[in-house]
Amino acid sequence: MYGPWTVKETLYKSTDAKIALTTDDWILKIGKFVDSESEILTQLKKAGVRRSVEVPDDYKGTGWFAMHRYDDYLACNVYCRMHWRTFAVNILEFLEDLHHIGLVHMDIKKANILIDKRTDTCVVADYEHAVLPNHKLTREYPADASWYYIALGAEPDKPLFSWRMDLVAVAYALSDLSAPKCRTYALSYRQFEHECYMRRTSTPAMTMEEILVLRGTDIAAAHPDLQEYWRRVGELSWYATTPPPRSFYLEMRALLTGFLTK
Repeated sequence: MYGPWTVKETLYKSTDAKIALTTDDWILKIGKFVDSESEILTQLKKAGVRRSVEVPDDYKGTGWFAMHRYDDYLACNVYCRMHWRTFAVNILEFLEDLHHIGLVHMDIKKANILIDKRTDTCVVADYEHAVLPNHKLTREYPADASWYYIALGAEPDKPLFSWRMDLVAVAYALSDLSAPKCRTYALSYRQFEHECYMRRTSTPAMTMEEILVLRGTDIAAAHPDLQEYWRRVGELSWYATTPPPRSFYLEMRALLTGFLTK
């Protein structure tokens, strides 16, 4: 594989419309985060997981401190709206492979979908939360964490770390990209992350009911193919101990390319 690479840095951030990796004081204080990210990436590369971040070969086995310099992350703009179907396919390719090595990603959102405009494709980044699924309910986690995940599609009385959680989050990440136009009232995950932070420090400005209304509005305004995808994912069990068969991911990719509705 060939660059360009961002070298001697560890995690990514957006700078000048480019995704770069960064080491700042905050990152340096949480070395376990960096170690975990590198360990998961090692698993993904060994397993050949499609649409994971592109990194140089790790000949020394010490972990990666370089990553391809991506162009941007998902946002509701003309370019992303033009390619939302391709991005949906790419994300589902990643999740199919990740799920079939036994892991759930648990942070499928716009900021973690990185775009390569050379190929008009995307990859899924940020493996901090990638773990084995379990049956602990969303409401049993701290309030700020559970609210964060509810914005991504979790249900309070259902298991949080699940195959279905990843798959339903795809619908919310792409809903406004697929809608007839960008909506100013679409659920902003940056806004929601602020809400989660506020729950740690003071009374939140948004109620759970308001969050669920915004979430429902997102799906109601999405393209019919994405609504059908959301409905089909809703038929999966939150309690499944194995991921859906690969044929399910294949069918969902066909649906989101428009092949099943033509």
